[in-house]
Amino acid sequence: MLLTSLLGWTLAFFLGISGIRQLKPLGIKLKNHFLQTKEVESLRRSVRHLKLLSEMLESGVVPLQEDWQELRSFSEPWGSLFSESLQELRSQGAPVLPTLARMQRTLEEQAELISEGKVKSAQSFGQAFLGLILVPVFSAVLYFMMPGMQASEREFFALAAFSMFLASLSFVWMVSLVDRARFGDLRDERRPWIANVNVSMERLMALISTGLPADLAYQKTIEEMATLAPTLAREWKPQVWDSAFTSETRPENETERLILGLGTEVRRAIQTSLMEGRGCLDRLESIHRTFLLDLRMRIGRELGLLPNRCLKPLFVLVFPSVMLLLMGSMALCFQGFL
Repeated sequence: MLLTSLLGWTLAFFLGISGIRQLKPLGIKLKNHFLQTKEVESLRRSVRHLKLLSEMLESGVVPLQEDWQELRSFSEPWGSLFSESLQELRSQGAPVLPTLARMQRTLEEQAELISEGKVKSAQSFGQAFLGLILVPVFSAVLYFMMPGMQASEREFFALAAFSMFLASLSFVWMVSLVDRARFGDLRDERRPWIANVNVSMERLMALISTGLPADLAYQKTIEEMATLAPTLAREWKPQVWDSAFTSETRPENETERLILGLGTEVRRAIQTSLMEGRGCLDRLESIHRTFLLDLRMRIGRELGLLPNRCLKPLFVLVFPSVMLLLMGSMALCFQGFL
């Protein structure tokens, strides 16, 4: 008997440890959700510093070296590439103000995208927490309000534990839906693409502003992108004159198709400009602005559909768990009168 108990507790211990490890992705998603405010504040702080540099240059005041070094304190991947781009512009004697203005707009767009996602997903996130706490609260009400529950504690707590298990499944399901909608339904490993694309476009336009030919600037940008997002760099092709304009992998959703299609549009714009002998900076900036607008619309559409999608786990898991708890409690209550 003692050996059986020891084996049972040992098995339960290791299964519990394994279950906790499996919850690590859920913890990461919750952490990312609650740290959104900190990320937005970091981006807005970076925007304020860029505006300070612009105002100093416009008023004729030369920023100190410490002011330029402050760029490296920006959150990654923005800090290092922004600092390097502005340093190259200064060393070449190229205008810095247009690049500063573009960087400000890009960071503002990124901050607004995160803030909008947090606001629009707040209702669904609240539904997830409501479904999670509904079962234990309802269980406590039934236990103290309905007669006969103390006489059937073991059966009641087993029923409540099973209902709580169903509610926890609903919580995990809804948190996953919220997390995917915030990033336009992108997979976890491809979500950094959104920031990588924006910072790479800023890097490309900064290199062209230094006087570097557009095709060489594109090649250098892709080489730097490969350190941040190797899969995206491979899909965008390292050479402007690569004959293949189709992606090697099939996009899984509209957001991924939009990001991969941006690389094709950039290459075609550079090719056209080189053949015509005209500059492509304005064209690239227009392509980038259009991309940001389309990306925001697609993510907004996913967030708009989120409340309706979250109704499914509520009806499939939370509602049956509550009804099961209610009907089981009534059965235990009337069992004492039979």
